[in-house]
This record gives sequence, C-alpha cells and structure tokens, in this order.
Amino acid sequence: MGSKKLKAIVVYGTLPVELADPQEFKRLALAINKQNATSPSIATLRELGTPRVMNNNWPLGDIPVKNWSVGSYEEICTNLGGKKMRDTILVEHNACHFCSIGCSRWVNIRDGEYQMDAPGPEFETLGALGSLCLVDDLNAVSYAAHLCNIYGLDTITAGTSIAFAMECYEKGLISEQDTGGLALNWGDKNLVIELVRKIAFGEGFGRFLGLGTRRMAEILENGSLDFAVQTKGMEYPLHDPRAFFSWAATYATSPRGGCHLHGMSSIYENKDNPLPEWGLTGNYPRQTDAEKGKIARLAQNWSHILDSMVVCYFATFTLQPSDLAALINAATGFDLSTQDLLDFGDRINALYRAYNYRCGIRRADDTLPKRVLTPLAEGGTNGLVPNLESQLEEYYQVRDWEPDGKPSRRSLTELGLDFVVADLYP
Repeated sequence: MGSKKLKAIVVYGTLPVELADPQEFKRLALAINKQNATSPSIATLRELGTPRVMNNNWPLGDIPVKNWSVGSYEEICTNLGGKKMRDTILVEHNACHFCSIGCSRWVNIRDGEYQMDAPGPEFETLGALGSLCLVDDLNAVSYAAHLCNIYGLDTITAGTSIAFAMECYEKGLISEQDTGGLALNWGDKNLVIELVRKIAFGEGFGRFLGLGTRRMAEILENGSLDFAVQTKGMEYPLHDPRAFFSWAATYATSPRGGCHLHGMSSIYENKDNPLPEWGLTGNYPRQTDAEKGKIARLAQNWSHILDSMVVCYFATFTLQPSDLAALINAATGFDLSTQDLLDFGDRINALYRAYNYRCGIRRADDTLPKRVLTPLAEGGTNGLVPNLESQLEEYYQVRDWEPDGKPSRRSLTELGLDFVVADLYP
C-alpha cells in the first residue's frame, strides 16, 4: 500500500444492522460494561493505562533494556511508568469509541522543548523508544511517540531499529561516516527524536534505519542478526520470552512474525485456571515450558475470535468464551458453543498458516533470535531461557501440522477447509 501511496480503504454500507435478539444483546453488553466498571484489574488499567506494565513487570525481568541485553531495572521503568505519567503530564481524556475501560492516554506537555497536546505513549512505545535505547525521560519519549503518530510510523519497529543501530555503533559495525556524523550513543534522547524524523522522511541514515532490523542485519552481517530482535522480519513487542516462557512459541509461530496481538499468551501464566472453558485448568508457572505450546494455540485462537468480532483484547480480561458466544448468538440468532469458537480460531489460524506456507514460510522460520535465547545474569529472569524446540514440538502437535510447518491434510479437512486442501495438496 505504501509503495502505491495508498493511505486508507474506506468501506461503508447503507442498510441498518439488525440484531436477532436486541434485548438479550443489550442485557449482555450492559453486564459486561458493569463488570468492567467494578473489576479491580480494569480499574488499574483505567487509572494507569498500559504504562502500568512498566511499574508492575520490571521485577519479573519483563521490560527489555538496552536492546534486550541487560535485565530490567527499577529506575528507568519507574521514570517511564504509568504512575509518573499520571502524576505529571496525563490529562483528562475520552476513551475509545463506546469503550467501557478508558485505558488510552492523553498527555499535555506545556513547557520545554517537547511541548505537545496529543495521545500519550502506550507501554510498548515507552519500551521501544525508551528503555531499549536507555532513554528514561518521559517527556522526550512521549514526544518521539507523537512524531511517530503524525508521521505514520510503528513505534515498536522504529524504537527497536534505533536501539539495534545503537548497539551496532557500539560494536563498530556502524561508524559516523555511515550515519552522516551522528554519534549513536545510548541514552541520547534528542538523537532518538532526530532519527524518528529521518526515518519518516527517508533522509540520510534514516533511510537505512527504515529497512528494519532484519534487513539492516543482513546488510551489516558480522553476527548482527543474533541481536536483531525480530521473527520473520517483525520486531518484538516489549515482552520478554525469558520472563514469560509462553512468548517463545507465540512469537515464533505468529502469522505475521513477532507479535503480541496474535496471542497475548502471558496472561495465562502464573494464574489458576486461566481458561477453563477451553480446557486450560491448573497453574502454569511463567518460567517453565510445559504446555506452553498449548497456551500459544489458545491465546492465538482467542485473538482471532476477538479480531473477527472487533472487540478489544482488554475488554476480555474478565470474560470467558461462553460470554463471547452469547454475544454472537444474541446478535445473529446462531447457536454457537464455546467449542465452536475454538474451532473457528483453529480455522482462522489454519488459513493464516496455509497462506504463509504458500509464500514460503517453513518450520525453519518459526524461530527466535539468539539474543532472547541468551540468559541474563541479572534481573527477574534468573538466568533462565525458554526451550523453544520443546514448545514448538508441542505446538505443532496440538495444531496438527506437518514437520515442515504445513497444516496437515487431516486438520484442514476436519476444519472444513477442503479448498485449502486442494491448494496445498494438489
């Protein structure tokens, strides 16, 4: 789309949307809204937004610092956290359209060089443009995020690419001759802002940064791919597989590469009976590998269902599949069960994988970079790393994929995808 200068596709209809059972749908929706209004977990999300993760998860080692090379530590995380934002630059704001949570942030910086009155940074942005680059100035990171928003840049990829370049500069793989005289020093907040601008306009070194970490590493070589934190070319969200092991299988097999929006698996770890209606009962310690392939599958299916319903992931923190099935049934007149939703998730995932397989994705692409499989000596990860191979073995088994990563003929047939069978198994 970008190469064609296409900015958006807008679709609209002229007919009303009829609900099969308007009263039941309204009853269910109001009950969910009331649950969101009274849930303690939702209350802290409303108060601190996703930046609360900065405050809550640094003791667990879940906040990557200095391009994922050192354990997360308190000072930089609290300086960028939700509490600091609440007490300094956060202002009253509206929630997203019809949202009963209100976790979005709006900040107003009135003085200094980072003046802005605009949406504030989410957790992933604070990590990518902040802790990954050793920048702990909340105002500067908020301004860099604001520039990404108005220029149309993904904050995760922008920040990760800058942090990767900083490490390459530190290791001598990039020189000031390459950067146009810029010294890519860790913690230089104004450098981060300048590089965001250069990426947006394709100026000088910004054009190279705009390639993303995988392509940059392929050009630079010299082992740089080992610390380019991406899978299938997509840079990671700011959750560490060394802190919550289920991220390993989830990132490795996500349809579009290292992505948490195709399965927020860590919310099922360290919790009793996290998803009983889909058979996820018991407790799954965060730094163990057992059944993490199973968790990855269920987390991905949950995301596929939510995306199809156009429902925010956070609105489901207190819900089970039966709640979603009830909403769909009241809206459509269907009679779906929780098992039906699980099957739909499997079907959606199989279509993703079948398409990717046709495009050349294989088992060898379901991997993690060496950096996040290297234990850290400090912080909350305790020198531990996930066993990706054992997780993938389990994941392939529960998905019923062939050893090379192709969905099996049997699984596609059982999911009613005969047209895909004809395509992948001519």
